[in-house]
Amino acid sequence: MNKKLLALAAIAAMSVSSISAAEVSLLDANSIHGNASNLSGWGAQVEAVDGVYTLEVGANLANPWDAQLFICGNKTLNAGQKITFKMQAKSTSARALQTQAQGDMGGYLANLGPDFEVAADWKSYEFTGEVPVDGMKTIAVNLATAPEACTISFKDIVWTVEESGDTPDPKPEQPADVVASWYTGNGATFGGWGGSATFEQVTEDDKPCLKVTNPSEGTNPWDVQVGIDVNLDFDKTYYLSFDVKGTSAEGITSGIQNSTDYDGKGNFTAFNITEDWAPVVIEALCSQGNKESDANRITINLGKYVGTFYMTNVVLSTTNPAGVDAVEVAPVVNHWTVYNLMGVKVLDTDNEAAVNELANGIYVINGKKVAIRH
Repeated sequence: MNKKLLALAAIAAMSVSSISAAEVSLLDANSIHGNASNLSGWGAQVEAVDGVYTLEVGANLANPWDAQLFICGNKTLNAGQKITFKMQAKSTSARALQTQAQGDMGGYLANLGPDFEVAADWKSYEFTGEVPVDGMKTIAVNLATAPEACTISFKDIVWTVEESGDTPDPKPEQPADVVASWYTGNGATFGGWGGSATFEQVTEDDKPCLKVTNPSEGTNPWDVQVGIDVNLDFDKTYYLSFDVKGTSAEGITSGIQNSTDYDGKGNFTAFNITEDWAPVVIEALCSQGNKESDANRITINLGKYVGTFYMTNVVLSTTNPAGVDAVEVAPVVNHWTVYNLMGVKVLDTDNEAAVNELANGIYVINGKKVAIRH
C-alpha cells in the first residue's frame, strides 16, 4: 500500500557556451534517462533528436513518479555546493513539474527547486542554489502530475557546479549519536504521498518546515504518509525528535520499513499534534522484520488525519534527547558558540540574551548539548 517518495524534479543540460571558468558541467553524453511509455524500460537512456528529448506520458497514471526524467551527474555532490540548472520545456498538456535531488536514480534525498509550469510553448526555467544534502548525483523530474496523456519535450539542458581552488572551512563535528537531521538549517528536507494530500516546503514562524495538508480522511492510516529515507541498523533503538504544530490530533503512528518491499521493521511510539508549537520525541526498535531487506525508510501515517500541520527541527538520533533537561543558559562564561545538531554554527556571541532567544530545540553550546525550551 505504501508508495515511492513523491519525486519532485528539475532538469539539466549539455550546452556549455555560458559556463564560466568557475562552473563545471555535470553532464555527459549518457546523462539523460527516463521512465515513459516511449522508452525501453525504467531508467532507459533518452536519445535527443535535433537536440530535443521527448517523453510520452500516459493518461491517469496512479502516481506522479510513474513517468519521470532523470538527469544524472558525473560526480557526487555535497551539501552547500552551489549548482545551476537550466532548461527549456513544453508539454501538449499543461502541468507543473517538480524538482528533487536524488542519489542514484530513484533514490530520494531532498526537494530541490520550485515547481515549473509547462504548456504548449517552450518555456525557460533556471534554478541556482545550494545542494541540499550530501550524496546528490541526480536531478529527477516527475512528469505524471496531471491526469491527461501528453508529450513533454526538453532542450538546452544545463547542470553545472561552481568550483574553486579555495579550501572550505571544515565542518564542526556533530554529536556522534545524531544519525541525520532535516529542517535544521542544513537544507535537508523530505516529502510524502497519497490521497489528495499536499506536501510543501515552507517557512513558518521563521523556521524551515514541511507543511502537510490532508483534506479528507482515508480508509487506512497508511493511505497518506510522510516518508523519510535514511539507513537504519537492526537491533538498535532510534529516537526521532521534532517540533510540530497544526490541526489538533492524537495518536499519530509512525514506523520503519524497507522502501522497496515495504516490509515493516519496527514501530515508533505514537505522538499528538497541538495547535501551538510543541516538542515531540518518539522511539522505535529497528528489527529485521519478515524479509531479508534493509531498513531504509521512516513513515508517518496520516490517512486518518484531516487538517494541516507543520514540522521542523527534525533530528534522528540513538540517544533520547528528552533526557536532556531544559535549561536557561547561565552567565558562567562571557562568550557563547552555538551549533545545531548537524554541526552548523548558528550563533557566535558575547550576548547571553541572544542565546536565551534561540528557537526551541537542542543545541551544542560551548561544547555541551543543551535543550532550549520556552
